[in-house]
Amino acid sequence: MEKKKTIRKLMMIDDNILDHTLYRFLIERTGLVEELVSMLDAREALTYLAKNHEKIDLILLDINMPGMSGFDFLEEVREMLGDEFTKPIIIMLTTSMDPKDIDRASRYQMVKDYCNKPLSEQNIEEFARLVAGSQGS
Repeated sequence: MEKKKTIRKLMMIDDNILDHTLYRFLIERTGLVEELVSMLDAREALTYLAKNHEKIDLILLDINMPGMSGFDFLEEVREMLGDEFTKPIIIMLTTSMDPKDIDRASRYQMVKDYCNKPLSEQNIEEFARLVAGSQGS
């Protein structure tokens, strides 16, 4: 029996190409995601979101990236889209387990979870439940 594709469009923002490759494999294997948008650069992700933010269900966001960190991205996207940026659920997916980063992420209403790398199929299933819950409300 095929799983229902709960996540219509997932955006991954991470500067590590190996993570993209591994996560694409895991995401496809779950059968829960209809479309994956991979971004290696947070600024490119901002440009994409300026035109497509209403189509994104879930964003997996790394913190430590060159040029623009995950926190810089959150500030910019909030400034750029303001109250319009309410649909996508953002999950911080990072190697940083620094309590200061965890606390800082919790201050953003759009950030729904903070997850330590590496991503697992179980994480994806949990995120799909979050997305399904947000669509039902």
